[in-house]
Amino acid sequence: MKLLIMLGFITFSSFASAQVKLYTIDCGRVFAKDFGLFADTGDFDKVAVEAPSPCFLITHPKGNFMWDMGINKDSDAGFGKLVGSPSLVDNLKKINLTPKDIGLISFSHLHLDHIGNAPLFSGSTWILNPEEYKHATNLMGEADLIKGYKKAKKINITGDHDVFGDGTVRIIKAPGHSHAHQVLLLTLKSGKVILSGDLYHQRLSREKRLVPGFNPSRADTLASMERIEGIIRFHKARLIIQHDNQDIKSLPVFPNYLE
Repeated sequence: MKLLIMLGFITFSSFASAQVKLYTIDCGRVFAKDFGLFADTGDFDKVAVEAPSPCFLITHPKGNFMWDMGINKDSDAGFGKLVGSPSLVDNLKKINLTPKDIGLISFSHLHLDHIGNAPLFSGSTWILNPEEYKHATNLMGEADLIKGYKKAKKINITGDHDVFGDGTVRIIKAPGHSHAHQVLLLTLKSGKVILSGDLYHQRLSREKRLVPGFNPSRADTLASMERIEGIIRFHKARLIIQHDNQDIKSLPVFPNYLE
């Protein structure tokens, strides 16, 4: 009996991984005139950076899941400009979906450039660490963007979480950049993929383990980097740095997808 159950799980897991698709959607850009805040070593001082701020749609045999929500409108972030994207609703229409078709959503963390389109998904189930929500600020309207969480259906998590229960879409806790920052580990037909959140901001950030000066914990950031790098080595996973132009350009252009 145990063998039959195990074989059944392996068969379903293999089927699910073959059916999981990753869509990368343009959800805005960050134009930083001085990226110095993003390395407490000075490596980015006076360096201008233009960075994508994508949304990700993961389709699975059990439903649709959105990871990170990009930027909803233009604003001044102090260090530079946040520029909103074309309508996420219009992009979803291209693959015959609406926000109502997205059953589950989650965020790497609750900074402004990752939650812009959250109000569209008040009818979805929000997967969120209450510790992250507790420390969310409203310096630039962040709390207003996530107010739907209060009335939404919720799955509150405190650590790692298996989104669909088969290991193909896993939220991995990686605190440091925020109090309960997390990354996403996907098992696709082509292999393992990790979406970085803001564990790293650029490829240089990863090469030199650069820590933003505003992170609440430098020690937690470095420990999370070490943990995720271990997962990458073990699974031979591909890391996608969400704010790195080269990494995002390496993904299929929407409405094409990675599987």
